[in-house]
Amino acid sequence: MRIVFLEFIDEFKAFEAFAATQGLRLTDCIIVAVELKLQLHLKARSTAYQTTLPYLTNEHHKKIIIESQRMLDSIRFSFQDGLGLQDCYGVELRHYTRLYINHCAKLLEVIAGACQKHGGTDVYGYVQSATSPSCLMTEDDRYLGRLAQRYARNKGLHFHQINPVSGPGASKASCGGWKAPRLLGAAISKMTLSLLEKNPVIFMPPLSNMFATLVKGIHTSRLEACLVTLDPRSGAMRTLAINTVMLLRHLVRSAKPTYFALNPALFPALVPSPDRDRLLASARQALPQDGCRYDGIDLRDLLQAKLERAFIPHLCAMLESSYRLKHIFERCPRSMVISFMALDLMGIAGELSRRMGKVSLFVSHGSHPAPVDPVHEVELLNLCRGFMLSAYTHVAIANPVQEKHLAYFKPKYPFVQNTEIRTGPVMFAQIGPGAAARARQSFGIPKDAFVVMQAVTTKARLGERFYFLETLDEFAASLAQAAQAVQEMDGAILLLRVHPGFFLSNKEILSLLPAADRVVISRTGPFAEALPCADILMSYSSTAIDEALINHIPVLLYDPWNRYNHFKTGVFEDAGSKDTFPVCYVNDRAKLGAALRYMRGASREAAGRFDNSAYAYQTDYSANLHRCVKEALGV
Repeated sequence: MRIVFLEFIDEFKAFEAFAATQGLRLTDCIIVAVELKLQLHLKARSTAYQTTLPYLTNEHHKKIIIESQRMLDSIRFSFQDGLGLQDCYGVELRHYTRLYINHCAKLLEVIAGACQKHGGTDVYGYVQSATSPSCLMTEDDRYLGRLAQRYARNKGLHFHQINPVSGPGASKASCGGWKAPRLLGAAISKMTLSLLEKNPVIFMPPLSNMFATLVKGIHTSRLEACLVTLDPRSGAMRTLAINTVMLLRHLVRSAKPTYFALNPALFPALVPSPDRDRLLASARQALPQDGCRYDGIDLRDLLQAKLERAFIPHLCAMLESSYRLKHIFERCPRSMVISFMALDLMGIAGELSRRMGKVSLFVSHGSHPAPVDPVHEVELLNLCRGFMLSAYTHVAIANPVQEKHLAYFKPKYPFVQNTEIRTGPVMFAQIGPGAAARARQSFGIPKDAFVVMQAVTTKARLGERFYFLETLDEFAASLAQAAQAVQEMDGAILLLRVHPGFFLSNKEILSLLPAADRVVISRTGPFAEALPCADILMSYSSTAIDEALINHIPVLLYDPWNRYNHFKTGVFEDAGSKDTFPVCYVNDRAKLGAALRYMRGASREAAGRFDNSAYAYQTDYSANLHRCVKEALGV
């Protein structure tokens, strides 16, 4: 049997050309397409293909997590810079290495499953040996063909290379010295710091929709602090424009400055040479000679190439950023850090604050439940080292769910040393009076329609996670099932809230669905502008679940894979099922329609008056955030 493993459209075109030269017919081959873009291309051409669904079961999800953790545990990377920072580097390296291992492991499971199921003897793949300088996986990082080749060699199968050019290899990395910043940006940054050192300062990541609610709350609370975004992507001209406006307001109108942007790269790093040398040595010796195998397939050379090409330069950039941030923090004695992420620059900021005796407050934008089983614990622990389990001195607790999350991990893992502050949902969407009518009008949804909003967290190949997230093929399948179930309900509309950065266009998303004329797609603007439309929210895993329940919107957890009931609610069997409102867990596709009808009746009967105390604080704790900031800044 001929089995062809393809990931991108250009790989399929290369196979078409190869097949023509070999006298092969596409109908004589089983094409396994692992990416949605390619699947849509093949679907439009009426070319038969298979997705990853038959080859990635719940057991494979668990296996990938366990084996990935085993490989992470074998990494020997221990580096502390001259400032005493250590966690931020180790967490960062393991974060990206884990995503990389997950991706390769997934592909190997698909390859092995297809070959074993179909008795493959001839394996075809597109081999390209390039390694991109990005820590995430770009389209230049193609491992499907290379892994198929290794699997075939390991199993004694015939492998056919369909790409005549394999591509360049990886280059070695080094920690380059500091490059002089552009004079204009450096001059403005210096002037900005001179002004900031006289004021209380809150350092934060670049502004975004998810951070807007928190920033607005800080402004309206009259804390009289300067908000300064630390934006490594901001060029000299953007920094110049933002800061010049604020400086002029201050000088001409005597207005108190409120918002500035600083790019730490516009300051000299002044990293001691021994720090650079020790970082390079530690990183290059991080991978063990053995222990980087998945089902007998050696991944060490692939990991080492990515380490040299991407991870080490990134760690070097972090080292430079640590010294730059120290300079900035020293110039601003009355300062603190508030962030919704704790990786890269903001991971440094959190740990550096602790070392310098400053307050750093982590405010999560994510859903953080307690683990439901040991496998879930492994995945949550890895993810949340860059979130609520980071080196930040304080952590804001948005709801009882997050409180249980910390109550589980904090006593068990000594590295979690943050101080908890109940603040309530200072970053989550909050629906005010009249919001529902305004939102429906903006989306063109009739006011009497029953709106099922589906919001699911999706991660493309560049950041795959397993078990508590659906794969993209699982997402496509469950979305199609949801659209069909809603289409069969009178007066119902499916409002799909696309996860930020999702790579498919609206047209491509609709092509994944069965014929349906009652689907509305929302992909831009704050989530708070779309959520008020919903009568119920349907999801597998997403922060949207927490935001809905806080706003008295019932939730249907749809898990046709029967693996992730993270609220441990009752399983829906029929309208008489116990413990299925306001959260209804459905793990059977055949019962989805009945569950939606049940939720429709229950939500109308409850009319937003159901008990949500398990998911939302019943007391307003927002003053605790303001008190924390005032104490940290001495205002």
